[in-house]
Amino acid sequence: LALDRTASISTFSAGFSRPLDETFQINLDATVADMSATTASGGVPATPSTGLEYYYSALLIGTGILKDTDTYTVGLRYADRQASDTYVLDLAARFPLTRELRLSPRLKLGYRQGETDDWTEQSIAPSLRVNYDWGGDLDLELEGGAKWTSREQGLSTSEELEYFVLVGYRYDFDAEGLGVAQ
Repeated sequence: LALDRTASISTFSAGFSRPLDETFQINLDATVADMSATTASGGVPATPSTGLEYYYSALLIGTGILKDTDTYTVGLRYADRQASDTYVLDLAARFPLTRELRLSPRLKLGYRQGETDDWTEQSIAPSLRVNYDWGGDLDLELEGGAKWTSREQGLSTSEELEYFVLVGYRYDFDAEGLGVAQ
């Protein structure tokens, strides 16, 4: 039964990254993917193959624009899938307030359009992450945000508002500093 529900995926990806000058860098990526169908068994229906799906992204990264250690990104993504086309604009920044404290605001704007049904979906997702360097190897993170989604299908419109808060830590075990015995 597990093998009947396990799809395989074939992907091909290519990427390009290049500094434009001392401040800006551009990254371009493209991926083609195809996921196989699964068979019906044990009362679970089959799922069809996705067919070829295409994903493209462009990212412009700027560092040291307002302060030596700040980072700003503008990202564009497009997904040409069998069921829908998706467009995303992703704006983000990482701005150090002090050596230990960094703020990272982000805004994602999305638009999806159904291929087979007559539907569209718009989304807006602002968030703010705060990173605190507790000392050397330990970072604490707090992130909060919201996502508003509006979906229109025929004469019907539905709206959804989600909130999230994430709290976490990251510990760097400094494997590079251990050295290698000779």
